[in-house]
Amino acid sequence: MLELALLGGRKAKNKAFPEWPMYDDKERRALMDVLESRVWWRTPGTKTLEFERAFAAFHGARHGVAVTNGTAAIEVIMAALNIGPGDEVIVPDFTFIATASAVLFAGALPVMVDVRPDTYCIDPDLVEAAITPRTKAIIAGANGADGESVLSEKLGPSVFNRAS
Repeated sequence: MLELALLGGRKAKNKAFPEWPMYDDKERRALMDVLESRVWWRTPGTKTLEFERAFAAFHGARHGVAVTNGTAAIEVIMAALNIGPGDEVIVPDFTFIATASAVLFAGALPVMVDVRPDTYCIDPDLVEAAITPRTKAIIAGANGADGESVLSEKLGPSVFNRAS
């Protein structure tokens, strides 16, 4: 058995994380354009709407909605799918806490399903066993799911990824 790095073994990661956020002059100019316009809010501004339209077009979607973070995005999806008390949403057990807390915020019950150890994606074989008549959605996780099309066949469009 390999010795843990914590106990003197070889480290799995040997180079520094890249600086974050990453940006260049294009982002700097766009930020300065908004800042100097003094129109920083969504309602009178145009940049958010431009981004939503471009993002939707890029993904072949009819609509795009920009939100502040991934938690808010899941909350919006819960509302759009009319998920609430008495409903269940299948979530991966290895994910950011907001994946389950956004489901709870909607009044629904998150049902944890294990991920595959080789991909860290939700295991579709285990998902099938977790589906009940109260299951309204499956949050496949940050990296999608192996066999995501199989999951989609079970619930239709209510299978989505949590990808910030």
